[in-house]
Order: sequence, then structure tokens, then C-alpha cells
Amino acid sequence: MCGIVGSMGQSNRTWVEEALASMAHRGRDGIALIEGENFAIAQNRLAITAIDTTPLHTVEGISVVFNGEIYNYEALAQKLGITVESETQLIIEAYRAWGESFVKELDGMFAIALIDARNGVQGFLYRDRVGKKPLFYLPLEGVLSFASELGALAPLDGVRHDNIALAQYLSYETTLSPMTFYTKIQSLAPFSYLAWQEGKYRIERYGDWLPKSFTVHHHDVALDALDRALHEAIAKRIPREVPYVSLLSGGVDSALIAALLREHGELDTYTIGYEGWEKHDERPYAAQVAKVLGTHHHEVLFGYEEFLTSIDRALDALGAPHNDPAAVPLYALMEHIATTSNARVVFSGEGSDELFLGYRPHIEMLEIESLKHLSKKGWLSNYFTAHPVEHREWHWYSRIFNDEVLFRSSLESWSASSVKRLMRQSHPTYDDFATIAPYRARFEASGHRDDNLWYRYIDVQLHQGEYFLTKLDRMSMAHTLEARAPFMDTHLIESAFGIAPHLFVEGRRTKHLLKALAHRYLLRETVERKKRGFSYPYTQWMTRMGALESMRAWNGTHKLLKPQALEHAIAAFAKGQYKQHVFGLYVLLRWHATHEETL
Repeated sequence: MCGIVGSMGQSNRTWVEEALASMAHRGRDGIALIEGENFAIAQNRLAITAIDTTPLHTVEGISVVFNGEIYNYEALAQKLGITVESETQLIIEAYRAWGESFVKELDGMFAIALIDARNGVQGFLYRDRVGKKPLFYLPLEGVLSFASELGALAPLDGVRHDNIALAQYLSYETTLSPMTFYTKIQSLAPFSYLAWQEGKYRIERYGDWLPKSFTVHHHDVALDALDRALHEAIAKRIPREVPYVSLLSGGVDSALIAALLREHGELDTYTIGYEGWEKHDERPYAAQVAKVLGTHHHEVLFGYEEFLTSIDRALDALGAPHNDPAAVPLYALMEHIATTSNARVVFSGEGSDELFLGYRPHIEMLEIESLKHLSKKGWLSNYFTAHPVEHREWHWYSRIFNDEVLFRSSLESWSASSVKRLMRQSHPTYDDFATIAPYRARFEASGHRDDNLWYRYIDVQLHQGEYFLTKLDRMSMAHTLEARAPFMDTHLIESAFGIAPHLFVEGRRTKHLLKALAHRYLLRETVERKKRGFSYPYTQWMTRMGALESMRAWNGTHKLLKPQALEHAIAAFAKGQYKQHVFGLYVLLRWHATHEETL
């Protein structure tokens, strides 16, 4: 609900004020700044909780700037035996009581900067468990600067990205923490905090999603546990002081969120649709759900003209290359909500697919995993190595026959071998699995071996935490709206990971447990309707707007990609293939051309 910025090691007030101005869209309810001899911290505030209190606090040499919401701050105050007026005050008191690891006690979404100036300047940066709130930092010449957005830090060190960042983007459709498109600016990873003192810093991970053991082994018990956790997740997120609305696509995720929100009162819901493109348009399904639930429903039309006026603003709001075509209509939808309602909070169904095996590839990979036990698969390994094919399933089979790990998050776009063929200056040792190797190491060290637990573990952290939640934050905050995703609630995630993995799978049925829960609240036709991946006619509209010609021109000038490989992708795009691949290349080339002078 804010944008935060600051520096440790010196007070760089001029830059701090400029950075605040660049992030004004993240909060228009006031600016607050605390400056000391060797530090400065500040924020733009979007007031949602304790709206009449000051957003910044200093208590006996401890200062805090905070973005997000701590849902259990009143309960923690009771635990500490104190009275507080705001979350910021609670953070200071929790730090005083429990030290730098106080973050383990927090339940919420947050990016926090804390300065302890009692014995010299010691500073801490904290990011929430899932990564709902962004936080970037730049260590440079004994000074640590930080901000909620990458662009705010870029003026301090606009050094060109290295080839690993570019390759990582092509594989994962975004860069993954700690990497960014700037060589020295880093992203603080979810579930982590940074401790800084005397020009040096360390990164600590303060927890993990993997359970020590599974506590639920029966289907009905699992449903009841998830039911309670989801009700609690929604109840704690409903703001007491400002209006809220909910997105509604007609699918089971957003419909279930809306159904439980309706238990708390009247609700406005919003759906975006595409007139004349019925196969992409979910408005009829959303309207049906809205009618059954009794919401005040709003439909927003998005056509070529809206695409044309939104794409540049949406891509600029992302701040760095991020390959998700859905960002453009989401930007327009958030803009409509911001300009036609008085809402400050928007509920979203993000996160359930990653948490409950909601994608068809999850089921397909579980089937392919069985082939790892073939006794004579050496010749298959040799064959797949000698005959590479640019096809997602081919890479899955290849990994299995070579006794490698399957993971969905990186295989939605270019493989490591494709990246090397595409980039003009590819990194000779680039390996897409190396990026997630630390996650795999933690998984194996935990003693768990269940494949579907691994898929959920990595997808919640990467595909959701680093990809979808980034889009949701940037597109909502671009219009000074706070987006909330109850499926990414701490207790709900812990509850889901505590359920025995076999309960998540029933034949080829995706999202088995969540659908069983949804039957308690939604019509059967809503729950069992075949999943439609989010899509809209962006390929036709990109062609119409001349995007392909722009890509050739940008690449001709900046020579980022091999021309022959780019033409191969564009030709496939014209045939209805490589759709998101080419959108991602457009995003990359556009960003590179726009930022060339500052890189």
C-alpha cells in the first residue's frame, strides 16, 4: 500500500526525494521522511489501515518505513502486552522484543526497512514469505540504497545487464531474485531479510514452506482444514476503513473468493471481455457467477484501441522485461476500477493453480515422471540428446531420460539450448536448472520425495512469487490500488503443504482438492467447467500495430538477438505458434531500445 525508499551509510536526500517522486503512483496520501546523520528512509503512502496515524515512526533510535499490511499486528501487540496504533509501531516493538528475527512472527504482505541507530547505523530489509511486496537494493561503495521499484534505483547505477540476466528472462519469462536487469541492483528474495552494518551486508532466509511432516491424511479432514484457512485468509484481508472490490473471471478461483467475500456483505465484481472474440471472452461465465452470488457486477470491454493505448503504459509500469501478455488488459482493468469507483483494495484469485496443481502440465509431468524408473533408457537418452526439438514435452522427456529434475516454471518459454541459439552473445555455461538448484537442494535436504510436492513448492515460490505476483503488484499499484490474493495467505499455504501429497491427485483432474472445496459454495457447472487458459487476441493486435517490424528495427540497431533466430520465431508467430515467446521478445527488445542510453 506504499512505495518505500532509502539509503544506509549516508543520507542521500536528493536521490530519496527524486525516487519518491518517481513512485508517486504507489501512494498519494502523503509523503513521510526520516533523516539521520548516515541514513534516510521515506515513503509514499496509500492509507488502508489506521488511516489517521502517521506512517513513519522512530522510537528511541529505531526507525521504520513499511509497505504492506501485517494482519496479526493487534494479536502480536497483545502477545507483547502493549498498545499500538499502527503496524509500524508494532514492527518497532517486535524488533525491540525479539531482535532481527522478529519477522518470523509477522503474518502479512510486506517490505520493511528498519534502521537501528542506537549504536551506529545498523539497517535491515525484510520481504514477505511469498513475495507480494517488492524490494530492490543496491550496495555501492559502502552505501546500501533500496526502493520498491527497480526504476527508482536505476539512476544510481544504470549499468548494463549481463547475459545471464537476459538468458534467465528468456527461460523464466522474468528475472528471478536476486538477479535483475542491472548488474549491481538486486532483488531481495521472498522469505528473506538483509542485515547491513558498516558497509557490509548479509542475506538470511527466515523460513521455508516445506513441512517437517504431513499432519493431514484424510480427504474430508483436508477439506475442512482448507475451508477454515481460506475463510480466515479472506476475513483478515477485508479492510475495515476503505472500500474494496473483487476481480471475477468466471473460473473457480475468483468465483470462490467472491463467494466467501459475499458472506461479509455487499460486493462489486469486475470482469474484462473482448467483443467479437468469443473464444477469449469469459464474460458470460462471470456474469452467471455474479448473478448466483448476487454481486454488483461490472463488465469492461477491451479491444484493439484499448490494447494500443495500454501496452506501452503497462510495460513501463512493470519496470523491467516481464513476459506476460495478460499484464496489458489487467492494467486497463485496474485503471477502470481506479477511475470509476472509490475502491482502494482489489481481491484476486491468484495463487490457487500453483498451490493445488491447477495446470494440465502438472498432471502430464506426474505421468512422465513414471518413466524415470525404466531399466533400459540409455538409448532414449542418447536419442533425445542427438535430436533436439523445440517443444516443451520433448524437454520433459529428455530430462527424465537423463535423470534430471522436472520443473514447470522454466519450460514455458525458451529452453537453455534455445537461449544460446537466440542470443547474439550467449553465456557458454548457462543452465536454466542452475537458477533453481538452491530450491531443489532445500527440497532434497528436507527428506521429501513426492513429485507433486516439489511442483507445488517451486511454483509457489517462482511462478507465483516472482512472476504472477510481480504483475499483480505493478498493474494495481500503477493506479494506486492495493491487490490482495487470499490463496497466498501464510496459514493457507502452510495448511496446504501439511496435507499428504496423494490427496492432491485424482486421476487427470487438476486442482482436485480446491474443486472439492468449491462444491460447497458454487454451482457444479462453475466448478467443473473446463479450464480455459487466460488469452486474448494479442497476436493479431501486435501484428496490426506493427510490432514485428519494430522488433526487427530495434534488433537491427542494438543487435541483441541473432537475426536468423529472430526471423524463425517471427515466422512461427505468423503461423499461430511461439505466441508468448515472441511477445516476450518484443518486451525485451522494446525495453532494451528504450533504456539503451542509460545502460
